Amino acid sequence: MRERGRERSWLARRGAEYAAAVLAATGLISALPRRAAPGANAQDAGTEALRHLPPAQYDRKDAGFAPMAYGAAGVLVALALMIGIATWLYPAPDKTLRFQPPVSYPGPSLQPDPQADMARFRAEQLRQLNGAYWIDKAAGTVHLPIEDAMRLVAREGIADWPKTPYPPVVPAR
Repeated sequence: MRERGRERSWLARRGAEYAAAVLAATGLISALPRRAAPGANAQDAGTEALRHLPPAQYDRKDAGFAPMAYGAAGVLVALALMIGIATWLYPAPDKTLRFQPPVSYPGPSLQPDPQADMARFRAEQLRQLNGAYWIDKAAGTVHLPIEDAMRLVAREGIADWPKTPYPPVVPAR
């Protein structure tokens, strides 16, 4: 039981030391609890908590110049080796496999003048719509303009059209 109490006090002491180190590193040293002994001032209590920390110094674990120079030299050697292998595998460019463009490209053969094409198309459609011509001369089928066809139907009526059983509608006065 006594061993367990000693372990807890050691763990609590280590936790307090770790907290003091973190606070010192982040600049929050003033946040440390200050327990001053009777007769001691508050500044002595803050330095008492940090007495076990090593003095501040720069980190000596950074990479030095020599390892970086060896690494750069290794990269350059590897690059030169790869270029040498590529040159050995592909000694000279093969000029027979290159694409030779034609001497002159032909011009586009789509629509040189779209507005004129549209005007021509519209004129042809209007000529067909408004003109009278034979569709099937042997069967007697004729194409008539719409206005002429409506006048003809109104004048002669449609053959074999059933007559209406209802009297005509007379408008009211």
